[in-house]
Amino acid sequence: MAAVAAGEPSGTRMKRLEVAVIHPDLGIGGAERLIVDAACQLAAHGHDVHIFTSHHDKNRCFEETVSGPFQVKDEHFGIVPLEAMAAYKPVIACNSGGPVETVINEETGFLCDPSAPEFSKAMLKLVNDHDLAVKMGKQARDHVVQKFSTKTFGDLLNSYVLNVYHQRIE
Repeated sequence: MAAVAAGEPSGTRMKRLEVAVIHPDLGIGGAERLIVDAACQLAAHGHDVHIFTSHHDKNRCFEETVSGPFQVKDEHFGIVPLEAMAAYKPVIACNSGGPVETVINEETGFLCDPSAPEFSKAMLKLVNDHDLAVKMGKQARDHVVQKFSTKTFGDLLNSYVLNVYHQRIE
């Protein structure tokens, strides 16, 4: 589906964009108003807009973020699990948000439902089996180095930029 760009002749079509906006706290401030207005305009022009935030209080926000033409997703990436794994430590984290992208369940740590019994079971496994904790810690370090290093990030960013560049030329 193509969208007609504002101010362009009706025969000119733009490619429909997938737009992701990342904002740490989607409240009711001035910066948030700009984000919401931009998202509304992009959606009105036919683009698929998603806003990712680590905090979105639906009782204290702009109405468009609750019932607007775009999706708001509470998402926490979190650097702490990566830092722990880089230090050879297995991670115990909630099975949601960022840890799902960074922790490999039962290999580099444990992804648990957010309950005390689930976290306790995971802790007990590591406390009762020192060899398992050491093994998972080594696997965690290897995982961080392979998937989240500055070199890996740079290589991926470079490939994305080149792909966008080549698509524009075509």
